[in-house]
Amino acid sequence: MHRARCKGFGPVSPARSTSHDGVSPFLILHFSWEFLTSQEKSLLCSLHPVMRSYSRLHLVASSAAIHHLLEPRPAPTPDEPTDKTRVARMAAALFRFNFNYGDLIRWLKGPYTYNHRDWTALQDCIKVIEKIPPPPGWPKVNLPRAMKVLQQGCPLAGHYNCSFDSVLQHNLHPPSKDLQKEAKSVDERLRKEEKLSYHILLPRFLFRFLFGLHLALFRVAYKNDDPDPRLCVNPTSAVSKTDNGNANAQIPDPGAHGRHDENPPIYYGTAFMHQLVWLWNLRISYPHEEILQLADDVSAAFHRILCDLLMALVFATVWGMYLVIPVGTIFGPRNSPSFYMEAGETRSHLAGSWPDATSLLLQDLAEQVVLPPSPTPAEAASFALAIADSQHHGIANPTSANPERRLPSFVDDSCTAHVYWYFRTAINVVVWAARIAFGFPSEDPTRPPCINPIKWIKDDPACVKFLGFLLDTRQMRVIWPLDKRAKLSSLLLELFLQQSPPHRCGSTPQSIAKILGLLQHRAMVAPLGTLQTLRLQFFLNDIVSKVPAHLRRWWQGIRLVLSRPIVNNLCRLQSTLLSDESDPVGPA
Repeated sequence: MHRARCKGFGPVSPARSTSHDGVSPFLILHFSWEFLTSQEKSLLCSLHPVMRSYSRLHLVASSAAIHHLLEPRPAPTPDEPTDKTRVARMAAALFRFNFNYGDLIRWLKGPYTYNHRDWTALQDCIKVIEKIPPPPGWPKVNLPRAMKVLQQGCPLAGHYNCSFDSVLQHNLHPPSKDLQKEAKSVDERLRKEEKLSYHILLPRFLFRFLFGLHLALFRVAYKNDDPDPRLCVNPTSAVSKTDNGNANAQIPDPGAHGRHDENPPIYYGTAFMHQLVWLWNLRISYPHEEILQLADDVSAAFHRILCDLLMALVFATVWGMYLVIPVGTIFGPRNSPSFYMEAGETRSHLAGSWPDATSLLLQDLAEQVVLPPSPTPAEAASFALAIADSQHHGIANPTSANPERRLPSFVDDSCTAHVYWYFRTAINVVVWAARIAFGFPSEDPTRPPCINPIKWIKDDPACVKFLGFLLDTRQMRVIWPLDKRAKLSSLLLELFLQQSPPHRCGSTPQSIAKILGLLQHRAMVAPLGTLQTLRLQFFLNDIVSKVPAHLRRWWQGIRLVLSRPIVNNLCRLQSTLLSDESDPVGPA
């Protein structure tokens, strides 16, 4: 197996490798090109159109001015097209580096390698907190591995293999119909992300000349009602029975024994419960004081964790006339959340463990926060109380200038909560910790800051939405919002219509899965919904287990008719969605 000749942006390491079963014949032609006669070169160009493109690139690369690639890039604007001149220059530069992608990235530097980051500042901060353990039950933080991830790229180890024939099959595989419908959105998103240096675009034919490159299928995904698509790759689905380019199958499960450098353990599933416990303990320590909250997210979170120079080729894809190679991690690989969380948990640990938060320089975002009016004595007297027990005693140091702080993180989403008089300080340390971990705006002014001020919520109510729920610190209640209820109600009504005569056309597995997904989310505050849908879950599980793996269209194609007991359970469930958000008998 071919071994990688790079470790992140530093020395050689055998911990990462990617290979093909058989070297691309085009790469062999590249290395032998100078030894061919003019007649032989002409014959090759006439026999294969790729070699004509290669020959033209050879001429361009001999004279192209590639130093422009090192110049700072202005921020993207909505009306500009993809910079085809930069694509051509990038191809010429890659040619000059003898198709060694790692050498190209090391030469580009800047946002492609983070060589401009002040890593000493982060290392000094880590030394201060490295011996402070997280609270009992909170995620373990591997600070040395987080530093490696941020500086060297990820994964820190990995071995990937596929046949060159599989790469060719993926290149010829047409985009899905859904992707073709979203072609304009994909073009726009790709243009914007390339301008921000999240991807490198090359002429498509060059995929044949990069040793160890795999090709994944391209797709887009939409989050909730956000009209902007997210670019994703699909390194799982095979395009034929002979396709062995499944990169995700070569990544171990998160936290697999002895393989943390390939896919670290993840704990973000505990973030919501940690937030509830934190609010409960805050209320124990401050029974009649206002507790404020502010939810934030790290913009372009996955892109901020760079890909290892060799591993980026594993998650490349093609779109239109371009070969797309990710600079930072992307949606799709099964280890992307794990490696982001190495940095995300480090940020949370910094925010919660920094010894003297009041000594930090006030960050601009914290200064902009507008605190609401203090509650009246009557309002404060009406606050719901939290009862201390053997597990919950309140927070540490509640009367000091630096009371205990906590910041649970669910991937890129976090929520700061603290008492009114300390809230600005708590926000300040959270913003500072994010910038120490992911970079200050001044370090890379052409990219959006890690906490985007456009998304920053300056008004801080006692009731905010975090991970799809409303958290009310005055009434100490968790509420499933009305928009979620309306969405579930609409899906159920549509299902009832499809099951009623004379329709009897049945529901698709996809529509049933959407209903079960919403109910799983709702189960945090209304577990009865899970009980009422057990029959539906077992019914779908049984159907899925019997479908052959190669039939991929069945998810949206086949129709399922539900039994009367299942429909009756869903009808009873649907009736509970009509109550008001504040109704104590509703699902809140």
